[in-house]
Amino acid sequence: MATNTKNFNFKKPDESDFYSIQDQNGNWDLADEELQKLNEPAFEDYTTGTSVPPAATALEALKSKIKLPVWMSNVVAFCKGCCTLAMIVNNCVSSDADKPLAAAQGKVLQDQLTKLYSDLNGSTQTTDILSDALKVGIGIHEYNLAGTLYTGILPSPNYAYGNGTVFKRNSTSIMVVLYGALQEPIATNYSSDGQKWLGWNQHALKFDLKILENRINNTKRADNIEVFADGCEVGLTSFICHSETIGLPSSSYTSGTGLVLKRKQENVMVFLISTNTTISLKCKNEGGWRDWREI
Repeated sequence: MATNTKNFNFKKPDESDFYSIQDQNGNWDLADEELQKLNEPAFEDYTTGTSVPPAATALEALKSKIKLPVWMSNVVAFCKGCCTLAMIVNNCVSSDADKPLAAAQGKVLQDQLTKLYSDLNGSTQTTDILSDALKVGIGIHEYNLAGTLYTGILPSPNYAYGNGTVFKRNSTSIMVVLYGALQEPIATNYSSDGQKWLGWNQHALKFDLKILENRINNTKRADNIEVFADGCEVGLTSFICHSETIGLPSSSYTSGTGLVLKRKQENVMVFLISTNTTISLKCKNEGGWRDWREI
C-alpha cells in the first residue's frame, strides 16, 4: 500500500504496487511547486505598513532550522534597524534628526563640554568683584566672594558669602550678577563706560513671587481674634477682619488686616492694621492675653 513523505507529501508506492505515471507526475508537480517557492520566495518585507520589530529582536530570531520566509523576514527587519555608513553624519551642522552622529563628532562635543565645565568651575576668589570686572578680558568669568575679607560694595553684607558672574561683552559693556548665600534675591550691576557702575539692583525671583502669591491666596478670615491666634501654627499667619470679628480694639479695624507672630503657644503677638493705617498690638504670654495697645 502506497504512503506519503513527511514534508512534501510525495507519494511512495509500495513494492507490491504497480508503477503509476499519474502518481509520478503528481510528485514532480509538488517538487516543481516547492522549488518555485525557493526561486521566488514570498515573505514579509515590511513595505506595506507592517510594524518592523527591533533589530535586536530580529537578530535573536535568526536561528537554524526555521522556515525560509521567516528567516528572510527577520533578515529584512534586522537590516532596517541597522545603521549603514551612508547614514552616519560626520559634522555638527546637519539638521537631519533621523541620522546618527559619528563617534568622532561625539568626541568633539564631549571635549567642548569638558572645557565649558572647566571654565565655569574655575571660579576665582575676589575681594571686590566690581573692580575685578573692569580688569578681566572679554567673556564670562565666575567668582567666589571672599566672605569676611570682602572689601567691595555690595547690596547687603550677606552677598559676601555668595558667588558672582561677570559678563563682559566689550570694554564698555559689563554686567555683574550676584547670588547670595542665604536666599537673597539676584542682584545686578552694570557699567556702560568701563569706568563707573550704575548701582546694585535686586530682582525678585519666581520663587519669591510664588511665596507672596501663596500668602495672599491663603489669607484667612478671623471671627474671633484670640481664638484665631490660639489656633494658628508656629510662625507667621496673615488674616483679614470683618464687621462681626470679635475682639477688635475699635470699629475702625473691621475692614483691616492682621498678622499673627507665634513663637510657641504661650508666646503670641497680633498686629492689626486699620483702614486709616493705625496699628494696634496685642500680646499673649504665660499669664494670658493682654489688652490692645496702639503703636
